[in-house]
Amino acid sequence: MPESPSSEIWLGLMSGTSVDSIDAVALQVGADMLPQQLLAHISHEWPQNVQRELQRLPSAPPPSWEQWLSLDVEVAAQHALAVNTLRMSPALSRKTICGVGFHGQTIFHAPASGNTLQLGSPAHLAAATGLPVVADFRRADIALGGEGAPLGPLFHEALFGPLAKQVAVLNLGGIANISVIENGQVVAGYDTGPANGLMDAWCQQHFGCAYDAGGQRARSGNVLPTLLATLLADPYFHQAYPKSTGREYFNAAWLGKHLRGDESANDVLRTLLELTVQSVADALKHHLTRRLVLVGGGSANHFLVERLGLELSGTRIETSDALGWPSQAVEGGMFAWLAARCQHKIPSDCTRITGANAPTILGAWYPPPP
Repeated sequence: MPESPSSEIWLGLMSGTSVDSIDAVALQVGADMLPQQLLAHISHEWPQNVQRELQRLPSAPPPSWEQWLSLDVEVAAQHALAVNTLRMSPALSRKTICGVGFHGQTIFHAPASGNTLQLGSPAHLAAATGLPVVADFRRADIALGGEGAPLGPLFHEALFGPLAKQVAVLNLGGIANISVIENGQVVAGYDTGPANGLMDAWCQQHFGCAYDAGGQRARSGNVLPTLLATLLADPYFHQAYPKSTGREYFNAAWLGKHLRGDESANDVLRTLLELTVQSVADALKHHLTRRLVLVGGGSANHFLVERLGLELSGTRIETSDALGWPSQAVEGGMFAWLAARCQHKIPSDCTRITGANAPTILGAWYPPPP
């Protein structure tokens, strides 16, 4: 779709709970504030030392405030590199960029305590890129009694709502979340539980690899029924929505409490994959989903997708890639879109998703140096 005089180009940045990479997206937004076209996207790899430090959070926070603040600046610096790399894309040549939507790196999410924390200084990002930055998207919702997450259902509604009378979107990131859309509107959206996060951490600890490519290691293992039943008995899976969670809850320590210590590493990995499958399937069966769109890095786990297909027989399952939206670009696109809405002072209605008691403008504005 050609750029129109009334459309705008916004950049969006996302680094999820797996801390695997920074996804940077350029999105064309129409005058009606609907996403029009994905113009470019890249993935920027974290330096290994920074990645390791972020992955240790929140269970092992830096011991001093000075180190906290240094990490805050470093997260912004890495996102600035992603922005400046993205801007070299041919599709953005001589184009005016309105600003950047910056989610930051979530390190602790505690809506029950009335707050959430993301690392990454928006002021430093604005200074390093020379672009306005919109950040801190979650706390306005939490201040109104909401969970602050997931925000993806807002964007999923805009992207995939016109597909069918009813469609669900499953984001398989470090945590899995679903969006249930009926007649073009989100009727529910919440975190179902762990997705890639626990599996990635197990792979890093026991196999020396960042993740289980294609699910091949898990495929070679066997489900441990007693362990699976114990994990699925966790109260979170039976909690009514709206609800959200993160690595501060579903982490290696949580898993370790349920292990004897003599289990096969492959069998534990297979069981963790089945935990994701069963918790997602249980949620989606409740909503009687007949069409499911997969987004996020977990959509490349072929064994995970295969198992979901068997559990959700009768449901048409496809990745967002087949619909023209690379699965790794959807969340970055969302923050570009939310930034545009913030700049135009358009409230977002999360009441049916997060439980907030009113719509609100999500995000805070950080101008570049004059």
